Amino acid sequence: MKEKLNKIFIKHFSINIKKIENSNINNTEKWDSFSHINLILDIEEKFKLKKIKPSKIANLTSYKACYKYIITEQSR
Repeated sequence: MKEKLNKIFIKHFSINIKKIENSNINNTEKWDSFSHINLILDIEEKFKLKKIKPSKIANLTSYKACYKYIITEQSR
């Protein structure tokens, strides 16, 4: 699961694998509002999640938050 999320983050942000787990919207240069939406769409598709609610999207601003969200949703 982490490997799949890592690939998504690398695709969208061209981030070094060593920095992925600590990446967030404030410390990742290519993470802007447009790339954030594309990240969310890719997570929904690759992890086969229902459409993520806008209130949740606003909180998915770090790798750790995305990972935690995916685990929570997949366990339902």
